[in-house]
Amino acid sequence: VSMVINNLAKVAPQPIMGRGQFIGLLSGSPGDVRLSGQAQIANFEFLNYRLARAAGPMSLVWRNRQMTIQASAAGSGASGSGVVAAAGGPAPVGKIELSSLPDGRVLIRSMSIIGKAAKVDGAGGQNLFGGGLTFKGRLVVPDMAALRPGGKGTLQASWSAAQTTAPGAPWTFVVEGRGDHFATGAGDLDQVLGPEPRMSGHAGFVGDVVSFDTVSLTGAKAQANAQGQWKLDGSLKFDLAWQADGPFNLGPLEADGKATGMGTLTGQIGAPRLDLHTRLASINLPNLAIKDAALDLAFAQAANGTDGRVSLTGQSEYGPARARSDLRFLGRGLDLTGVDVDAGGVRAKGQMALRDQGLSTADLSLAITPGAVLSEGRAEGHIRVTGGQGPANADLELKATGAVMRGQALALGSARLTAKGPLSRLPYQINADGAVAHAPLKLNAAGVFATDP
Repeated sequence: VSMVINNLAKVAPQPIMGRGQFIGLLSGSPGDVRLSGQAQIANFEFLNYRLARAAGPMSLVWRNRQMTIQASAAGSGASGSGVVAAAGGPAPVGKIELSSLPDGRVLIRSMSIIGKAAKVDGAGGQNLFGGGLTFKGRLVVPDMAALRPGGKGTLQASWSAAQTTAPGAPWTFVVEGRGDHFATGAGDLDQVLGPEPRMSGHAGFVGDVVSFDTVSLTGAKAQANAQGQWKLDGSLKFDLAWQADGPFNLGPLEADGKATGMGTLTGQIGAPRLDLHTRLASINLPNLAIKDAALDLAFAQAANGTDGRVSLTGQSEYGPARARSDLRFLGRGLDLTGVDVDAGGVRAKGQMALRDQGLSTADLSLAITPGAVLSEGRAEGHIRVTGGQGPANADLELKATGAVMRGQALALGSARLTAKGPLSRLPYQINADGAVAHAPLKLNAAGVFATDP
């Protein structure tokens, strides 16, 4: 027997599959049919993970109005991005045995998938009394470093599912998961989750929709809950609520006290969109505290290559404060573009890159008016820091007029500071007229800011 289906997507819309081919032997009688041979599928795709080919032995048995399928497959020609692609790796292998029962229900007797960074296996059966179906399994990620740069530790999850004999009855799932010495590689998130995060949930599966009655995630400093749906085509629609206890970091910011938030998770599982609205008791910046802050985060890949955006509003002792920026997450840091900050009398616009070793690049224009830095006057200028693979270089210019430093006995009628060169040993020049503790000051100086010992 030889069979070819040029487009399996027309037979089963998910996962996406191209050309299917089977070559084998048909034997048996009308009431006891056996088909065995080799099958292969081209252009398999699931959640941004693609296999050029998946092939292996397959058998089908029809007996007593019940069809049982056994299949094994090895994948090759892998490509893609995201968590699923990292878990599957270049050459995943899988096995499955399932039966289509006379009443139309499907019993998964056994299954396993082994990828580069994760292993999934499960087994099912039928109750002797009542005829209900069960399916239990587990997911193991033995090393998070293989799943995500900077990750570490292990992740394990298990599930238990059941389906009654009632017509159209859903599968109901109970899911539990736990990390051990766990880290995702995202420092701020790992601080909140801690090394032993726990997850649990309850869901129902009918048709092409998995409906989650409740999903909870508990970390070292935060707890989150969700309700919603996941369709087999990968689409997501969840409502979220969370709370956290500070202090904890939000990028370059430090949040103090309690934080509460709500949000939504939509989009596709391979390209999700996460929108969060958070209320924070206090956010601390150098020389400035923002009270009763509202923080809005949106995580979704955009056409300009960014991964999301952040905006912040609140009140300081110097008046309203606001900030916004687009975000791009990298393996060892964070890019901020379209930065626009106006808080405590300081206005900054431009872009910067934050890395594990600190600020590696920046291009910011500055305007400073009375507030957290000055009690009178004005200052303006720019800061540029360029790096790359070699030593960082800086270019700085700042001009002040009628400026009085807050909390300092220093007043500047006029001043100009310039600096240009290697950041580790930065040559500077300063010219200033003013007063210190009411004593006249005239300064013309040059030197080197040295960060090396």
